[in-house]
Amino acid sequence: MLGPLEVWAAGRRLPAIARKPAALLIAGLLDAGTVVSPERLIDAVWGQDPPRTAAKLVQSYVARLRQILHRPGTAEVITTRPGGYLFQPGDGKLDLHRFQALTALGRAQAAEGRYQAAGDTLDQALGLWRGPALGAPVTVALRVEAARLEEMRLAAVEAMFGARLESGGTDGLVGELTRLVAEHPLREQLRVLEMTALWRCGRRADALKAYQDGDRLLRAELGIGAGPELRALRARLLASDHPRPGSGAVDRCGHRCAEHAPPFPATDVGTTLGHLLHQATSLEMVLRFAGEMLAGTTAERDVLPAMTADRLMTGVEQTAARHTAPRRIVADAPFAMAELEALSAGLQTLVNRTVEWTCAVLPRTHHEPPRATTDRPVPRDAAGAARL
Repeated sequence: MLGPLEVWAAGRRLPAIARKPAALLIAGLLDAGTVVSPERLIDAVWGQDPPRTAAKLVQSYVARLRQILHRPGTAEVITTRPGGYLFQPGDGKLDLHRFQALTALGRAQAAEGRYQAAGDTLDQALGLWRGPALGAPVTVALRVEAARLEEMRLAAVEAMFGARLESGGTDGLVGELTRLVAEHPLREQLRVLEMTALWRCGRRADALKAYQDGDRLLRAELGIGAGPELRALRARLLASDHPRPGSGAVDRCGHRCAEHAPPFPATDVGTTLGHLLHQATSLEMVLRFAGEMLAGTTAERDVLPAMTADRLMTGVEQTAARHTAPRRIVADAPFAMAELEALSAGLQTLVNRTVEWTCAVLPRTHHEPPRATTDRPVPRDAAGAARL
């Protein structure tokens, strides 16, 4: 199933099965353990243009497959049931089922923090693949199933590389991930992994270029920019010279990987929070200034939509509360940094756009800005112009 259809018995590979009976067997095994209707089998074998004798041909193909698959002293693989046929290959006999079991085990190991074991298990699962899923299916029904299985494979690949990176390994990962990104350029998770591997090898500039390439491609092909995970990783790359923890290694391209810094300390989160609160305060002042300058004009409701200073400060305070509790700050520090840096970039963008928009609108409002209420005289230069 994980490649061209192969049938093995008693340790030897049986002769290849003809294309149409093979398509029927594949369709049945995909729904192993449940009754498969003749209509489903017909659709898998002939698609939308079945012959008038399709029902009888299905019965003929099933009889032929029973002769090939059945062995004395073993349970039948295909049995007739009301409404269709039941395919039962037996526990652990189907490579697809073994792949699914190993993938589930690898993900469970990763969830427990056993990244080295998870990477090995997922690598074992991926080793079951011999080529494109289901070989080269002809009908639409089987091509859809093949695409589903290929998606499962790619998800396992991403999980395997993620576990390798979490365990501190980088040896050979950069080259493999670069190849996979070239094969699947719109798959953002693979690009996240490639950027992480590059960063851990001390190649931050290459990691940022990988982000730019992905963002440009996504905009050109789909009309959207990079997703939140890519943007958060880019923010971390711009904010720090040090990658997440791991071990030094040499990748297969010969680049010496830098020794990795320890996890982000709590002080980094505190410093970033302080900077963010300062940014939010600055934005609050900008918004209030814009409101005063545009008060009473039609532009006021456009410059200051739903993004009020109070809401901004609340968002910052909630982020701080999530990541500064004593029991969570060490474990959550990397995630706090990513979230805070992304929020920081958003705040700065909003500051810049608010100032630019306000300055652009002011000449068209014909509205006098409010006079300063300070008692101190406004400083002026030699020509008498006010200095701001």
